Amino acid sequence: MLTLAAGFVDQAFAKKPTNVILILADDVGFEGLGCFGGRSYQTPRLDDLASQGMKAMHCYSMAVCHPTRV
Repeated sequence: MLTLAAGFVDQAFAKKPTNVILILADDVGFEGLGCFGGRSYQTPRLDDLASQGMKAMHCYSMAVCHPTRV
């Protein structure tokens, strides 16, 4: 989280506040979201959010799913 927050330090002095939405999902890969080219499911709302903002392409998770199920 600190790394994510560090990217917005220069935004702290902007007149308009920055909106940040962090979506944490279990068992979702690139093939499950249309904004990443996946065709398995229809995700129009997430695709719209991704088209208007930033997509994280190089994220890593733990080998177990426990952090998303707590």
